[in-house]
Amino acid sequence: MIDSKPFASLLRRMIAFLIDVVPITVAFFALFYFTTDFKQTVDRFFGENPTIEDRRQFLKERNLVRDVSGLTYILYAAALEASSMRGTFGKRMLGIQVVDSAGQRIRFRTAIGRNLSKMFSILPACIGCIAAFWSDKKQAWHDRIAGTYVTQR
Repeated sequence: MIDSKPFASLLRRMIAFLIDVVPITVAFFALFYFTTDFKQTVDRFFGENPTIEDRRQFLKERNLVRDVSGLTYILYAAALEASSMRGTFGKRMLGIQVVDSAGQRIRFRTAIGRNLSKMFSILPACIGCIAAFWSDKKQAWHDRIAGTYVTQR
């Protein structure tokens, strides 16, 4: 049953998220920086007298890096949360897991929905994540949407 294990703290969950998302973002930034014209775009944007066009191009390419790394994170997190690991490498390092209401492994479809709905938790100033502080089962908005729980292993 779900109440048999303690629920994971918001701090542990946030650290696990950073452990997972930072390397993915850095890897895609480096990939784009060294294999496309992004290096020149960055140099122009941060150089002397950048133009409006330099700013527009920088934002366009930066958003592409953000979107590709974000989609990669969603697929990575969903695949591992739905696996027998029940969580990403960051979650495993911190001894936490994602489970359903019966304390069982979640389905891939549920994991995709959970990770896509993180936008609702994160975008309005992380209010949906902070809501876990006031939840008796420490559920963020995306957990409530997906019907999932994050527990200690």
